[in-house]
Amino acid sequence: MTVEQVADVLGAPVVKFAEAWLRGQPGKAAIATTLFKDKIQQMKS
Repeated sequence: MTVEQVADVLGAPVVKFAEAWLRGQPGKAAIATTLFKDKIQQMKS
């Protein structure tokens, strides 16, 4: 999924915030993966 597709689902401001926040996080890949999986689960239910 591209950043543009995520922005369509979540909204551009949310994506911009997430990008800025993740730039400062040491475990950003694991955090992003968890958040993404959680959002998909939320959308499925």
